[in-house]
Amino acid sequence: MDIILAVILLVLIIHFFNPQLSDTVGYAFQSINEEPQCAFFNNEITNSVPIALCCAELQKQLACDKSADENYDFKCYTSKSANYYYLINDAAEYYCKKEGYLVKTA
Repeated sequence: MDIILAVILLVLIIHFFNPQLSDTVGYAFQSINEEPQCAFFNNEITNSVPIALCCAELQKQLACDKSADENYDFKCYTSKSANYYYLINDAAEYYCKKEGYLVKTA
């Protein structure tokens, strides 16, 4: 019992001094070969967007929900009914958050 409590205490201490560790652990199972991908969808046309510009634009969006698109993980929008939105994969979400951008994923 004491060993279990000691391990829990150690994890809490590590998390206290390095809170970003939880982000790293959360993406531990993400494919290391996956590149950040971002695209802008507008009236049936999808265009690729450079990741640096994408992160800045994602910060302006109202929310990002899980996407039904098989190539992307999130759909980010200013209005659910709009015909234009950004599409990103998990790697892009992680990259933008790591760079300090506010990405409002569910």
